[in-house]
Amino acid sequence: MSSLFCPKCGVAVEPGKAFCSACGAPMGAGSGYGAQPQQPGYTQPQPGYAQPQPGYAQPQPGYTQLQPGYVQPQPGYQPQPGYVQPQPGYTQPQPGYVQPQPGYAQPQQGYMQPQQPAYAGQPAQPNAQYAAPKKKKRGGIIALIIIGCFIGFIVLIAVIANSALGGKADADSFKFGKDEIASVKAVVGRREMSKFETKISGGLTVGTFVYKDVEDVQKDLLEYVNYLRNREGFSVTVAYDLSASSGSFQLAKPSVEEGKVIILDVDYTKTGFSLVFTKGEGTFEAF
Repeated sequence: MSSLFCPKCGVAVEPGKAFCSACGAPMGAGSGYGAQPQQPGYTQPQPGYAQPQPGYAQPQPGYTQLQPGYVQPQPGYQPQPGYVQPQPGYTQPQPGYVQPQPGYAQPQQGYMQPQQPAYAGQPAQPNAQYAAPKKKKRGGIIALIIIGCFIGFIVLIAVIANSALGGKADADSFKFGKDEIASVKAVVGRREMSKFETKISGGLTVGTFVYKDVEDVQKDLLEYVNYLRNREGFSVTVAYDLSASSGSFQLAKPSVEEGKVIILDVDYTKTGFSLVFTKGEGTFEAF
């Protein structure tokens, strides 16, 4: 018995039915209701089959059904040469991702990055950067320090000596224990000194004061000696003649300390003179 089909949706309808059980189309005369010949390779439409809309284009051979979530490219989109359609499950790379080089093998799970060899004598530290030890020029540094210290020491000695000489030249008096004697500066004014020295040895106190580049040796000495004789109580023990170009003489006086005496030895030249005071035990009688 030939099958009957709905002229509207093509679903098989039992003979004698007035309407299609699928779409409700009338099955009467003039509706095209009747048997339809089966074409070779024809497949009976399944229930719920929707008739293609007018203008529907039959898919071409090799057509692949689109996956769920597929986004239709925008009009005018042109794939780049060599573009490959991403496979299902493909994940978009994160920013900063670097494409592996050809032949790169993905490390297996649990793989650990090898550490750099530890520097000899130092403990191995993870991810530690090796730094070559810096060579220190210790010899040169030590030599510079020694030279600097030596120069500083010389400068210090010079400053101290200059300060001391200036202090003695500016002193108003020479002191020997309890005895105090007026200085050259107190009598004739400040004169440049090249040496001063005070020593205590064997019960004697010796003070040496050397004046140099004196403008007028005879004048300065005469004024100072007369002051010592008239104001300080000194007496001449060895006669002097300051008219000579050079010479020496001696003055002396009792000390304020009982049983002691102070002796002054004077040496002079055309360019300067020296005073040497000696204080020790003894007696002195002026003449």
